[in-house]
Amino acid sequence: MLSPALALAGLTFPDEAARPAGTRALIEWAAARPPAARPRAVQLDATSPDTRPRDLDRSARRDLAAVLRRHGLGFAGLDLWIPPGHFVEPAHADRALAAALAAISLAGDLATLAGDPRGRVVCVELPANGSVEGEPMKATLAAVRAAIADAAARADVAVADFSRGFDPPVGPLTAGIDPAGLLLAGLDPAMHAARLTITPAAARLADADASVRRPLGLGRLDPAAYLACLHARGFTGYPVIDLRALPDASDAFDRAAGALGLSR
Repeated sequence: MLSPALALAGLTFPDEAARPAGTRALIEWAAARPPAARPRAVQLDATSPDTRPRDLDRSARRDLAAVLRRHGLGFAGLDLWIPPGHFVEPAHADRALAAALAAISLAGDLATLAGDPRGRVVCVELPANGSVEGEPMKATLAAVRAAIADAAARADVAVADFSRGFDPPVGPLTAGIDPAGLLLAGLDPAMHAARLTITPAAARLADADASVRRPLGLGRLDPAAYLACLHARGFTGYPVIDLRALPDASDAFDRAAGALGLSR
């Protein structure tokens, strides 16, 4: 049975005055979707002011996990969407790496506290090798990848790199799939998933046409074919509905639920 999660990062509402204020309000909003279509879990935003890993002590982490359990929602992992270049630029590299390491620790803690091992994943986009010029930045990227892989291994957390220029995995530093990004690059998400030589750590449910992201079902993605290829590749995590860059999260989520056959 399909068990999609919903990413809370980047949700937009037409009436910003009525926007749920903060992560807990967004969790309540997700839990209030119609029962047949409500997400089975949520993916939290590690850049949100009230869920930044460095600001959450043990008590706050227990409280956040309790909120998820109270609403009957699983924990799908963390998104850490910071600009890829920050991981290698001298002015930002230390802070970006520290954020990634803190997110790894938080993902491990919340997965344990929420009782949901599928949440032991952090989604990032690191620079692709081909996008980094100069030996100093290449060395910085190699060191960043090694540090992230080491921390992830110690915490038993997978780190999913959503860079389309993804290089061979380094232990728990592995692949993430964004079908909307692949479609915008002229690639077939189902074929991309089928050709992977590794099992992805994270997979999004997002759609696009030739030029922009679209609500699921209004773009070129074949959800059934894509999900079948993920299953064949051994993916057992939550496929995560991703509504970033869409103007109306409520409408986009309802369309996603319809496209996935959840609201029937």
